[in-house]
Amino acid sequence: LRAEGEALMRQAGQGAAAVACFETALLAIDRWDAQERGETTVLLAEALEAAGRADESEATLRQMMSEFPTSPVPPFKLGNLFRNLEQWKESVGMYEQALELH
Repeated sequence: LRAEGEALMRQAGQGAAAVACFETALLAIDRWDAQERGETTVLLAEALEAAGRADESEATLRQMMSEFPTSPVPPFKLGNLFRNLEQWKESVGMYEQALELH
């Protein structure tokens, strides 16, 4: 399902279908496989943004920050999200946080 979701992400206008694939894939991932869960969660957040659901993308990445507090990936991805939304101050703050964790 993850590969199918990634393929859908590459197709214009398929964000909603990709969201469904990644949500289903997350249900199938062993809860102890943190790396796979983290990578799929990032893909879900990106699909949510592509589907025009930026608020849900942000919430997904913030949840990921609490699950993986030492990872620079969630704040970096939040920085990208805020940059795309032209929320410059928030974007810079997230990038700075990612750098501190790196």
